[in-house]
Amino acid sequence: MSDDLHDAELSAAIARVEHNPTDLQYRFLLGECLFRRGRHAEAIPELQRVQMNPKTRAAAMKRLAESFTILGDQKKAEDILRQLDSERFDDEDDSGSAPSPSPLKPIDPTTSPAMNSFPEDETKNG
Repeated sequence: MSDDLHDAELSAAIARVEHNPTDLQYRFLLGECLFRRGRHAEAIPELQRVQMNPKTRAAAMKRLAESFTILGDQKKAEDILRQLDSERFDDEDDSGSAPSPSPLKPIDPTTSPAMNSFPEDETKNG
């Protein structure tokens, strides 16, 4: 994107938030726009506000962690990602379904029940 388009996008995002200060989706878009422009310190408060919105919470938390990492606060970034990971598993536990494996932990195919749940390939028998 050219600088002019980025500037227009940022101006539009700011205008939307000014006209709708309680709209968390607009605040998320502003935070996202600031993040993409490399204005991480300005993006952080917007992204922190939108964590209340379940639709944007996970994406906002990921951007917050990235922003804190870029700004050199690795501890805050790790705390946010840890919280996000625990919430993801808490939500799955509440739904009654088994939590999916964390992307950070490798799956052992010899012990994973999913690896043994597929029917035999019928083309091999034919």
